[in-house]
Amino acid sequence: SSSMAAAAGWAKVGAVIGGGAMLAGAAVIAKAGFEGNIGQERMRNTVAGTLQLFNHSAGAADQLGTNIKVASAAMESLNTIADESPGELKDVQQLFQNMLPGARAVTGDMQRILDLTKSAAVYTPTFGGDFGTSGAQLSRILTGGAGAEMETWKILQVPILKAGQAMDLYGKKGKKVFGENQAEGEKLTQAFNKLSKADRLNLVEAAMKGGADDLAKMYAGSWEGASASAISAGRKVSMAFTSPIFGAVKKALIRAGEQP
Repeated sequence: SSSMAAAAGWAKVGAVIGGGAMLAGAAVIAKAGFEGNIGQERMRNTVAGTLQLFNHSAGAADQLGTNIKVASAAMESLNTIADESPGELKDVQQLFQNMLPGARAVTGDMQRILDLTKSAAVYTPTFGGDFGTSGAQLSRILTGGAGAEMETWKILQVPILKAGQAMDLYGKKGKKVFGENQAEGEKLTQAFNKLSKADRLNLVEAAMKGGADDLAKMYAGSWEGASASAISAGRKVSMAFTSPIFGAVKKALIRAGEQP
């Protein structure tokens, strides 16, 4: 009948549209995955380059190869940190990458740097909300470049002062660095910047450690944390889906570049 023919016709149209939608969806996933793999490799290489600059893994038979492995392992840890923070994976990666030069300048302990990244990630909304800025400012703070113009330093001053008073730090002349009458401001900033790199790192860690684990649990169970984790998980799936294609294309490009 004509009604059956019409239904069959619409079914074909629906199948075409559905097939087109599936293809379009696959193309979007492939594009996101390919871009994700490029970004992931770029960041791994940047982190490895930073480690190389600071002579990380000195004495290893293959120093660069070892630093690439260290960078890859660090990025795996950032996945876990991102799941317990208010940001997506790319946000936490940016924080880590920007903080790394200063952090590596004061310690060669990568786990310590990652723990500091976790604390910084959950406090970034308090610091102003921009992960890249938080990382860059923390890098300067750790190396003795704290300044009143930094939002991160403005927020950290009070907890750093309290941590400093609890640590009983003394200067070269035997005078207590952070006395009972010390207040936040220019003098505190100058006193902090003059500390040894070990003391600066200890103070920043102590200032952010209090409550950081509880905040991580809070974000892990919040809409903000869950939605960010879902977006990150989607990116990871698309990256895994396109990884073989990415690897094959990269090898082909390398071979093409090697040809005379």
